[in-house]
Amino acid sequence: MEALLVLLGLGLVGLFLATPILALLLAMQAKARVKHLEERLDVREAHIAELERRLARMETLAQASTGHPPDRTASSPTPQDPSVSVGWVDLHDAKVHPSGLTDAPRALAVMPSEPTGDLRVMSEAAAASASASAPAPAAASSSAPPTEPAPSLEEQLGLTWLTRIGAAAFLLGALFFFKYAVDNAWIGPTGRVVLGAVLGALLLAAAELLRPRTRPAFVHALSGIGLATLVASLWASVALYQLAPPAAAFVAVALVLALGAGLSLRHRAESLLVLVLVAGLANPVVLSTGQDRPVALFGYLLLLGSMALGVALRAGFRLVPALVVPGSSALFLGWYLKSFDIHGQTSAWSDVPPEARIGPYHGLAARLAPLLFVGLASAQWSAVALYLDRRTPRKLDAKLFALAALTLSHAGAAMLLHDHVWLLSALAIALGAFAIWLLGALGVTELLAVPMAAAFVVFLVVSHDVPQDQRLWLVALFGGWTGVYVAGFVRKVLRRDPLPVGAAIAGSVAAALFVVLAAVQLLPERPAIFVVLTSIASAAAAALAVRARLGVLHLAAVAFASLMIAIAAGVVRSAALAAPLSPAFLGALVVFGVVHLAALGVAALRTPSPLRWSAVLAGALATLTFVAATLASTSDEVPTFRALVTAAAGALDLALAAGIMRRRPEASARLSLLAGLALGLFAAALAFGLEGATITVLWAALGCVAAAIAARSREGGWLVVASLLFAATFVRLVAVDVWGTQALVERFFETQGREGVLSVPLLRSPRATGLAGTSVALLVAAYLLAAGARRAEAAKDKARAALDVAAGIAAIGGHAFWSTLAVLEVRTAVTTLPAPPPVPLDAPEWAAFAARFTALLASQQGRLAMTTTLVLSVAAAALLALGFAARSALHRYLGLALFFLAVAKLVVWDVWSVERIYQILLLTGVGALLVAGGFLYARFSDRLIALMRTGGTALVILLVATRAEAQVITPRLLPVGKYTSMRAVTGIDAAGDHRLAVDDALYRASTSAELFADVRLVDAAGREVPRIVRETPAHRRVPDVPGEILDPAWLQSGAAVATFRLPASTLHCRLVLDIAGDTFLRRVRVETGDSREALGVVAEGPLVYRIRHERGTVEHLLVPYPKSEARLVRVTLLPADAAEAGGRLSIQGGAFRCPSSDDETNVVSEMPLAIEEIRRDEAERSTIVTLDAGAEGLPIQAITLDIGTTELRRRVDVTATSFREVWPAVGGGVLYRITPRPGVVLESMRLPIDETRKRYLRLVIHDEDSPPLGIRGARGEVRPREIVFRAATPGEHRLYVGDRTAAAPLYDLAVILDRADRAEVPRDATMGPVLPNPRFGEADRAAPLPFTERHRTALGVALAVVLLALSLWAIRLLRNTDAADEGKPG
Repeated sequence: MEALLVLLGLGLVGLFLATPILALLLAMQAKARVKHLEERLDVREAHIAELERRLARMETLAQASTGHPPDRTASSPTPQDPSVSVGWVDLHDAKVHPSGLTDAPRALAVMPSEPTGDLRVMSEAAAASASASAPAPAAASSSAPPTEPAPSLEEQLGLTWLTRIGAAAFLLGALFFFKYAVDNAWIGPTGRVVLGAVLGALLLAAAELLRPRTRPAFVHALSGIGLATLVASLWASVALYQLAPPAAAFVAVALVLALGAGLSLRHRAESLLVLVLVAGLANPVVLSTGQDRPVALFGYLLLLGSMALGVALRAGFRLVPALVVPGSSALFLGWYLKSFDIHGQTSAWSDVPPEARIGPYHGLAARLAPLLFVGLASAQWSAVALYLDRRTPRKLDAKLFALAALTLSHAGAAMLLHDHVWLLSALAIALGAFAIWLLGALGVTELLAVPMAAAFVVFLVVSHDVPQDQRLWLVALFGGWTGVYVAGFVRKVLRRDPLPVGAAIAGSVAAALFVVLAAVQLLPERPAIFVVLTSIASAAAAALAVRARLGVLHLAAVAFASLMIAIAAGVVRSAALAAPLSPAFLGALVVFGVVHLAALGVAALRTPSPLRWSAVLAGALATLTFVAATLASTSDEVPTFRALVTAAAGALDLALAAGIMRRRPEASARLSLLAGLALGLFAAALAFGLEGATITVLWAALGCVAAAIAARSREGGWLVVASLLFAATFVRLVAVDVWGTQALVERFFETQGREGVLSVPLLRSPRATGLAGTSVALLVAAYLLAAGARRAEAAKDKARAALDVAAGIAAIGGHAFWSTLAVLEVRTAVTTLPAPPPVPLDAPEWAAFAARFTALLASQQGRLAMTTTLVLSVAAAALLALGFAARSALHRYLGLALFFLAVAKLVVWDVWSVERIYQILLLTGVGALLVAGGFLYARFSDRLIALMRTGGTALVILLVATRAEAQVITPRLLPVGKYTSMRAVTGIDAAGDHRLAVDDALYRASTSAELFADVRLVDAAGREVPRIVRETPAHRRVPDVPGEILDPAWLQSGAAVATFRLPASTLHCRLVLDIAGDTFLRRVRVETGDSREALGVVAEGPLVYRIRHERGTVEHLLVPYPKSEARLVRVTLLPADAAEAGGRLSIQGGAFRCPSSDDETNVVSEMPLAIEEIRRDEAERSTIVTLDAGAEGLPIQAITLDIGTTELRRRVDVTATSFREVWPAVGGGVLYRITPRPGVVLESMRLPIDETRKRYLRLVIHDEDSPPLGIRGARGEVRPREIVFRAATPGEHRLYVGDRTAAAPLYDLAVILDRADRAEVPRDATMGPVLPNPRFGEADRAAPLPFTERHRTALGVALAVVLLALSLWAIRLLRNTDAADEGKPG
């Protein structure tokens, strides 16, 4: 009873609360109806006036036809006159909406009921003409449906939200009442279900009854409540009370849902259809009996999906189709996880293997229902995709439905047939063909990559348990699958030339996936077949790349195939198949190498386009892969076979290169790589087939051959090949021959004479053979290269310099090696050693022998040192004599250098360390050699001086003439031989100041350490023109407004605050602060207002910072905030926290402005920076972004990033380099984007850096624990610059640039322009393209004489004094030595 009273009280309270709201709603409805009626009345009055006007026009026409005025009393119709009542339409009785009354005048025929004679005809004509003369816009407007106004706030509150709140409250109250009645046993289970069903039906009926007079939103809500109540009642009858069988309830719910779908289509209510779909998808879960009934389940899902999709497509719904796909897929996955079992369940103690068990879905017939569901659902979704693509503008939805269909078909087939790999593979081929048809019909063939990737993953997962004897046929099916997809990618574009890049890449990826699948199936049992298939797949990918003219793809295809073949070779080696070699595998490797070399030959001889580097590199890589795989798959027991195979590969490369060169000589530069590789393979073959120093000598001979080819062809590639061969020779000579020979002696003592040798044989050791052979090869190469350099000089070939340098290096190396050989062999000849002891010796005996050997060797150190010095001196004299005989300055300089080395050793070591007799021999021998060298210079000095002079007497005459005319001042002619590039400067019509805008080409052409220090301008006569390089001044329409700073302060909390006063009516939105402080990072709060009391926060969060690094300082002091005209601005630098750095700061000033989009011109120019790499450093919790400017030279001073992340704040470090080995810091900063309130975004995506001309920039973004930023692009800021020069004469000038050693010139033009106050600005001139300087490398005109020639007298006197002093010191040293000898006792 108390509960009933409480419920009654709550009802009364609700009544009292609801009555005013209901009254307010009724009043609003009445007001709206009155307004509606007033609008209808106005419309009808307007139409009455129009009818009267037309009637007057008709009377005028009738009067004109009869000749007398009409009788208005007789002809004027009145409402009481029954004769005319037929022609009138009663506007008061008409049931027409006001919007439809615009068509009423056309249907009216206002005329007398009994017209006479011509008047009736004229009236009909007039009516017709009036109707025809109606304006077209009116007709158009009348036929258009009326546009309903947007609901007002009152309607939204009164209709939408009150309806929703009322429905929720009603349901809540009904649930409470239902709960109360159940708790008190007022209603039994049957009554509850019946009550719910009756209530749901009543709600649906009420919704239908109210539909004509009620807004749709209310009807939709009411219908949804009714449907939910019905479905809940039916579910409760089974799940809670077991009143009805599940099958009957399931059918009843399905019928209710069908009713709901029909109502959603009738009312165009997507919310009802969403409710129906969700309830329908939940129906099998809620009403599940626990039994597996796949036919019923999947049939129901198909019917439910068909119903939902059909209604949605007809009504244009978009949410429902998006729910059908995940809902159906989720139910299928749930069924699969719960019910799909192939091998069945058994107890833990059963010894039956899993593969022998038989589950409910072991047979294929049992899987027919789910397979049909997968197929029919995929077909259904595919049909939806085609419908959306062809009959609606929803192209993206069509693509998504197609991908969903293909994904379901592939995934479903893999899940249901994973134990039948053969059937699954064949089905995958059919699904691939279906995907090609479907996506081709949608015009999105590129999306074939999605089903191809899905099928690849399926194959990779399910094919690992296939028996070995069946794997080859499975790979054949994989090949068919690959062929289907490759055909799908290229079938429509195969006839295009070139082939589209996307199709070529997709086809190559398909081939790569096939190779991976083949590797899984065929390795390690069938490596030979795998290599053959890899060769075919890579050849197909290479063919696609060649057709697409995509060299990188060609090279990538060969590289990937090489990687897979290397894996196969490793597998063969580790599996120890048919040791020591496998003929089948080697034959497969031959197929690979021949295929790709043949591809190179076809590309070179059958196509008219130039031979690409990528093709040559691909051929070379294929050869290297063949050789490396052969070596890896064979054992060390067959060195001769390895040598033959390697030599054969080199011979094939050399023959191919020679054949192509003969047919296409222009490709020689690229094919030199292949020929050089052939020489390298020959060298490797020698290493495999021979042993000892012979390998070193033959490698040196190959290097000599490469040098000879370089001298004849003048190709830089051959110089590289020769250098590599000689470098390999040097490494082997030192590491194997020299140290190996010494290791034999060490081995003798380590084994106590059992192994090794006691002394190195004279001239018969590997060391002597290697040094002699290498020396001869280098000297011959030097001679050939020098001859080639002379020929290049005669032909004015730029390769002369490289050949000269190479010849010099080869000559130096050759002489160094034979000098080393002479020293070592003479030392060996003069060394006296004991005879080797008999073997074996016991330990004490061997110790005594070793001590004797060591003592004997130590006693000969003086003699050995003397021998070394004398041999060096003899070699120096020989080089000096050879230099004079061959007129070679290089040999003379080598002889002098070797003399100085011998004298230095004599003075520093020999004089103080060797015995007296050896001192005498050294001094006399070296002295004699030095005197002989001096004799050579004295004997041939005239010839030498004549050779060194450039025309002796002529030079003296020129010097005298220059001295004689030194008083005449003429403009300096610029020596332009140092500059690599030049540009024509035009547009100089008169003398005066002109300007050139600096472009990117000039930035990149400048190679000096200081920017533009190497830029020079000359006029037509070659005279240097003064110039300055300066930044282009910015022209601001609105200048910065300095703020008057008031009461700057430092607070105890660490904050710095200052208030600025601005002039009245100053528009400002940006502030550049002047902050005193070292290194800091602070957030800023900006407050604006017209008085201190009215100050309010407009921005809080922008960052200012100053960061010092190893190269300088970067800072960001710009603070953005919303536009304002307030006079007071208070700025607060908030205290630093753990994430921010900074000490005590003070605000010293600030400048305000608010630029428009075009306020500043020519301030900065931006260039795009390519994002080369973005990678995550998990250890440092940072993102590393590498940017590429394309080339070095551009002076970048800031980086601006394009970031898609909505809100962020990250610290960034910036480094830069051009060589990617060392990355010095150039700056950094903080990126931020904050939204203090809706519509206001404060951000700084700019990172200031020290101006750098490096090519590569690296950003280290410290993410900490935040997700990485979405970086979409980057731009570099370059400050525009201009060159201002003062031309003395009109006409074309020239700009020279490109001298790495140039220093910036000093002209007085800069001071003159800074102090000049001229109204006129420099006139614009233009620069032509950057061209090579044809005079680059020429000697300077009238170059000054060297220092030695300009001060010959003083230097000659000083040299004589020094030589005299040295002679006196030598004589004194000899006398002291003789006196010491005489004083010794005999």
